[in-house]
Amino acid sequence: MDKQPFSLRLTLLSGLLLLIATGALLWAANRTVTPLLVAEMQKNSTAVGRSLIKQFSSAVTAGIPLHKLAGVTDMLGEVLDDNPSLSGMEVIDPAGKLLFSAGTRLPADGQGGFSPLTHPVISTLPIQVNGSKVGTLRVGSDLSFTVDRLWLYLAATLGIIVASLLLIFEVVRLILARAIDAPSHQLGTALQHVLEGDFSTVLAANVPGTMGRAIRRLNTNLRTVADRFERFAASANAIRGLDLDAASADRLSHMLEDAKTRFPTLATDHRSLATPSIVRPDGRWVMLMLTIVSEAVRPLVPFVGSDRVLGGLEPSLLAAVPLGLALVGIGLGTVVAPLVRPQRAALVFLVSVLLFALSLVATAATHSAVVFWASRLIGGIAIGIAWRMLTVRYRTDIQADKNIILVAGLGFQAVGPVIGAVLGEGLGTNPALWLIAVAASLCAVYGWNSLRTTALVAEAPASDEISTLPSLWGPATLAVIAGALLFQALPVLGLSSGTLLASVPHFVAFGLGLLISASVLPNSGRRLGAGLLLATLALAVFVLLPDVLICAAALLLFGIGWGMARPVRPVAGLLLIDMAGGLIGVSLGALVASANNPLALLLLGVPALVMGLGRLARPQPVAR
Repeated sequence: MDKQPFSLRLTLLSGLLLLIATGALLWAANRTVTPLLVAEMQKNSTAVGRSLIKQFSSAVTAGIPLHKLAGVTDMLGEVLDDNPSLSGMEVIDPAGKLLFSAGTRLPADGQGGFSPLTHPVISTLPIQVNGSKVGTLRVGSDLSFTVDRLWLYLAATLGIIVASLLLIFEVVRLILARAIDAPSHQLGTALQHVLEGDFSTVLAANVPGTMGRAIRRLNTNLRTVADRFERFAASANAIRGLDLDAASADRLSHMLEDAKTRFPTLATDHRSLATPSIVRPDGRWVMLMLTIVSEAVRPLVPFVGSDRVLGGLEPSLLAAVPLGLALVGIGLGTVVAPLVRPQRAALVFLVSVLLFALSLVATAATHSAVVFWASRLIGGIAIGIAWRMLTVRYRTDIQADKNIILVAGLGFQAVGPVIGAVLGEGLGTNPALWLIAVAASLCAVYGWNSLRTTALVAEAPASDEISTLPSLWGPATLAVIAGALLFQALPVLGLSSGTLLASVPHFVAFGLGLLISASVLPNSGRRLGAGLLLATLALAVFVLLPDVLICAAALLLFGIGWGMARPVRPVAGLLLIDMAGGLIGVSLGALVASANNPLALLLLGVPALVMGLGRLARPQPVAR
C-alpha cells in the first residue's frame, strides 16, 4: 500500500497544528513585546528630554525668556542626530504656541491612535522654574525605529518557537515510529508467508463469502505481478538475442526502465536486467559544492544587514536575525522534503538550489530589510530540501564512506565561509552575492545531472532514524555551543572590526580541527565523551583568554571536539537538532554580545562537561 497519502495527511495536519500554535504564540509575543518597547522608547526619550529641560530652566532662571533663546533649533537637531531612535522635538509655551521644533512634526496628544505602529511614542515633559510652568518639551520616538525593533524581536521569537516545535514534532514522530516498527515488520512477514505459502491456496479455495473472494483476488494480483516480471525478463533476453529494429529496441528499453522504476526489486531479482552503471558526478563533490555555496553567505550576512534600513540596531542583532531565519528555513526544508516523490528528487533539487540563487539575487538587488530577511528564510528552506534530497539518494555511499561527512563538514564550516569572506572583501558584498548565485546555479545543474542518473533509493527505515536517539543530548548540546561560539567568533568579529578577512583565520582553524578529528584520530566508543570535553575546554579558553591567536586555538580545539562527537550518518533528526541547537546558540550569542557579558557563555559548558565525563566513565562493550 502506498504510504504517501497517509504521510501527506499526517504532515498537513502537523503543519496546521504548528501554524496555529505558532500564530497563537506570536500573537502573545506581540502583545507582550509591544508594551515593553513602548516603555523602553518612553524611558529613552524622557532621559533625553530631562537633560534639555535643565538647560532651558537654567537659561530662564538667568532672566532670558524662553521664546527669546537663540540656537535652540540647532541644538535640538544635534540631539536628534545623536539619538537615531528619536524622530522630532518641540518646545511649546503655556498657551500652546509652538516656539521651537526639529525633526518630524509630532501629532497632537490623543491623535493617531495608541499603537506604536500607527504613530510615534511621545513623551511630554513640563519646563518649570521655581515651581511655575514656563513651557512644555515634547519628544517623539522614531516610528521606523520602533517598527524595526518590533519586527526584530518578533522574528527572533518566531524562529525560536518554530525550531522548538519542529524539534518536538520530529522526536515524537521518531519515537512513535520506533514503537510501531517492530510490530509492523512482524505483521508484514506473517502476511507474506500466508500469501505465498500452500496455506494461502487452501484458504482461497475453502473460505466462503467476501473474505474468500478478497483472498482469491489478492492471489490473482500477485500472479499478475509475477507474470509481468517474467514478460519483462523475456523482453530483455529478446533485446540481447534477437536482431530487432532500432525503434522496437528503444521502446522495449524504455519499458524496462519504467519497470525498474515502478518495481525496484526487478533489477535485483533478475540479473539479466542489470545494466552497466552510468558514469555520473561523484556525490561527495555535489555535497561539497552545495555546502560551499550555502555557507559562503555566512560572513557576508552582518555586512549586508548593516547596509539595510535597520538604523540604531546593534551589530549582534544585525547578525543574529538573518542567521536564525536561515537555520529555521533549513529545519522547515528538512521536514517538508520527505513529501517529495523519489522520481522527482532531481527536479526538486534543481528548483530548490535555483530558488536559493534567486534569494541571493533579490538580496543583492534590493535594500529592503524585509526582503533580506525573507530571502534568508526562503534560501534556508531551499537548502534544507536540497540537502535532504542528497542525503537520501546517497545514503548507501554515506554509510560506506565517512569521508563524505568530512568533505561536507569542511564545506559547511570552513571552506565556504573563507571563500565568501575573500570574495566579499575583494569585490564587495553585492558583487560577491551575485557571484555566489551564479555558482549556486552551476551547482544546481551539476547536482541535477548526478541525481537523475542515480538509482532510486527509498527513505531510510525508521530504525535508521531512531538509532541516534540515545545520543540525542550530546549532539544537541554541541549544536548550541557551536551556534554561540561561532556566532561570537565569526560574524560579530568581522562586523566589529570592519573587515571580512578578520574572521578568515578562525574559519581556517575550525576547519583544520574538523580535518584532524575525521582523518587522523582513531574511531572509538569514547569519541562523543572526548568531543564534549574538548568543546568545553575550547569554550572556556575562548571566553577567559580573549586574544586573536588564542581564540583561533580555541576554535581548533572545538573543531576537533565537534568532529569527534558527530555521528557518521546525517539523518534528518540530527540535522533538525543541529538547526534548532544552532538557532538557540545564535540567540544566546546575540544576547551575550549585546549585554557585553561573555562570561555567561561558560554556563553552556556545564552540561557538556557533565555529559562528557559521564560518557567517558560509562563501561564500553567488549569486542568479540
